Formats: sequence, structure tokens, C-alpha cells
Amino acid sequence: MSRPNTVRPAQKRRSPLPAVLLSAVVTAGAVAGATAVFSGRTQQTTEEFAQKLTSSLNASGVVTAQQTGYQKGFASSTQTMTVNIAPEDAGKPVQLLVTNHIKHGPFPGMRGVGQAIVDTDIRFADAQTQAQFERAFAGKKPTIRTLIGLGGDTSTQIEVPGGRVTEDGSTMTWQALQGDVTVSGQTTTTNLTWPGLKITGADGQGELGAVTLKGRTHRQNEQDQLGTGTSTFKIASMKFTSAGQTVRLNNMEVSGDSRLSDPEHYDGVVKYTIGELAFADKNLKNVQLHLGVRHLAREPLNRLLGLVNDMQRASTQASRTQASRTQASSTPDLTPAQEKQLGQDMLALLKDSPRLTLDRLSLTQPGGEILLTGQASAPRMATMTVQQLELLTDQPAVLATMADIHLEAGASEQALTELLGLFGGRLADLGGTLQPMIEQGYVVKQGDQLRAVLDFKDGTPTLNGKALGD
Repeated sequence: MSRPNTVRPAQKRRSPLPAVLLSAVVTAGAVAGATAVFSGRTQQTTEEFAQKLTSSLNASGVVTAQQTGYQKGFASSTQTMTVNIAPEDAGKPVQLLVTNHIKHGPFPGMRGVGQAIVDTDIRFADAQTQAQFERAFAGKKPTIRTLIGLGGDTSTQIEVPGGRVTEDGSTMTWQALQGDVTVSGQTTTTNLTWPGLKITGADGQGELGAVTLKGRTHRQNEQDQLGTGTSTFKIASMKFTSAGQTVRLNNMEVSGDSRLSDPEHYDGVVKYTIGELAFADKNLKNVQLHLGVRHLAREPLNRLLGLVNDMQRASTQASRTQASRTQASSTPDLTPAQEKQLGQDMLALLKDSPRLTLDRLSLTQPGGEILLTGQASAPRMATMTVQQLELLTDQPAVLATMADIHLEAGASEQALTELLGLFGGRLADLGGTLQPMIEQGYVVKQGDQLRAVLDFKDGTPTLNGKALGD
């Protein structure tokens, strides 16, 4: 007898909806928990940032900042600060009200992954000033947005809209500024661009071309006051015309470079370059000034900079009290411990024989380039005591005898004569003294090239090895 066929009922297919809902609930709970965690982290991060910002601003002696509140929420928070700007030659200080609108992570504002997004709003406390500000920007607002990453790194984008303002018969029109500042660990990178502005009025008119600022600074740790890095500030052009006279400047650049020459010493160089400077009937081209300070002992230098910052903060704190203006603006007295440390650090710098260098001072005339280089040091000060150093501060004549200065100058005779004649007067008359100086050996002439070496040692100046006055 055959076995009957057994027909199994079809299994009912399970709906994925419960699993999806469960996953959504778990995810939502995780995000909510993470948001709460990041809310706490963000408050700590933003308050630490505010403390660093207020500390650096207060150290300027011109700007004071203070956090006035922090309202913490689940998904968003608000931080408020006041900033007072009071230059010494100004009357009533200008007060700014700064509000940071914070959206917490891990998905702040659904615009990325991070601890938070901070939108900064800046307003003038004075209503009339704020109204003028809004009119100048035609109702548009500058925007500052900062993304705080999961690791605490920050990326800030800055946009200042173009605008126009007219006052006392003069009109100033400017284009929009854009930039970004990123902080990753102890490294800060800055990149700002501004197309420029124009000014017109009854007294004349002026124009500023494109401006850029780029820089990168790295600090070894929180105690590193100086750091290492590079920065470059450029102005494409400047032009000002008044009373029929025009001053024109093209391709100006200021750059800085600080680095460790070895693990214990800093080298720093600042370079100024002007492609062209024209005023009246004068025209100077390719003007360059490169200054350096080398072999600065790192640890004592950092302590000295820290002491300067402490004094600036103390002065700012004094200005907040009810003391008189004279008392508030005076430099605070050093404590005995600070005076002792100051003397020791100054000696530590001198013992490592730092040098001030003139890497280049030059300009170009039709007849060629004029170049000056040199350096200055004070090696005999390396063996001094704190007491001897204190005595020298009251004896500048003795201090001068301890300096070693070496300068070298070179130019074609035509270029030098052109430069002296450019300014006329007594400078032009110096051209007539060149031949006697060549004959006496103070200036060496080879073909059309002139060369002179100035040395100052033990209080005695020499020119090409000949004592001046001989």
C-alpha cells in the first residue's frame, strides 16, 4: 500500500518591518546617547576654546573678552560672550556681543560627522552702531561657521559680504572676504583672500588691490609660546591720489619663517618685498629687506614670552578694576621671583650667542642692483653674570662696545649715483665723495663695481680694514 503524499503547508514569510523598527529604535537610542555625550564634550570643547580665545585677546591689552553664559540643550546649545575693544587713543570702548549657536554631534545639523557645528553671530552692543553696520552690508551678515571634529579638531569658514558706506563726503566700497582657519592638534592653518576696496572723496581717491594671507604654525605643546611655521601676507597693489600727486605700490609681500635650527634653538626670518614704489618723480623697484634672528635658545625664549603674556594679562585685569586710567595702563611690577627668572633667561639667551642678521637690503636702479648684507652679535656677553647685565642697562656706551657688527655693501657706481641723485640735496652731494674714498682705500672699485666692508668691534669702526678718521 502506497504512502499517501504529504503536502506541507507553505511557510508564512516574516515581515522585515519589526527588525527595521527595532534597528531604528536601537539606532535612535544610540544617536540620542551619542548626542548627549557629544553635548557634554562640545560644552567642554567650546568652553576650552573660549578660554584660549579670551586669554589671547586679553593679552593684547586692547581687546578684552569674557564668556557670559552657556545654555546647554539636548541637540543644541548657546554660548554668549562679550568683547570690548578699547584702543589707547580712543574714547568710549566698542562692545561686541558674540553668540555661538551650537548644534551637537555626532551628526550636527545633519551636515556631517563631528562633535558640533558652531555658527557665530556678532553684533554691536550699541543699537545705532549696529544699524549703521547693517546698512553698510545692505542687510547681509558676516558668517562664521566652525565644525568641531570628533577628535576636537576645528575647521572655521569665514565670509564677510561686500558693502558700501558713505560718511563726510567720502565713500568706501569693498568686496567680499573669504577664508578658513583649521586647527588640527597643535597645528593651525590660515587662508584668507580679499579682492580689496575703493575710497573716493573730495580729498582724493584710493584703491587697494587683492589681499591674501596664508600661514601654517605648529606648536610642540601647550607651553610652546612661539611655535614654528610660515606665513605670507600679500597686497597686489595700492594707489592713492590727492592734490594731483599719486603714490603707487605694486606687489608687496611680507613673509615670515620660524624654525628649529636644532632641537634647542630657534631661527626666525622676516622678509619684506616691494615690486615697485612710485611717488612724485621717484620710482624704486624690487625693494627687499630680509631680517633674521638666529640661534635663540628655545626654553628661555618660551619662558620670556610667557612672562610677557602674564604681564599683559595682569595689566588687562587691572584695567577691569575701578583703578584710575593711569594705574590701569601702567606696567605691573615684577615679583622678586619673576625678576630673578627674567635675569636668568636673558643670560641663557646671551650665552648661546644669538645673532641678528641682515640677509638682504637691496633695490634695483637702471644701472643695476644695490645690496647690503651683514650681521650683529655680542659674544663677550656670554660670560656675564646677572649683576653685570643689570649694570650694563644703565651704561649704553659700554653696551655698544660689546657688540660685533659686520656689514658688506656692493653696487655699481652708476646705480649708486642714480640712487643718491634720486633724492637730491645732501644725498646727491655724497656722489662727489666717492672718488676720494676710493683713493683712500675706504671703498674698493673693480671695473664699475664698488664694494665696502664695515666692521665695528671693541668700540672701533673700520671701513675695508682702515680705521675711520685715519
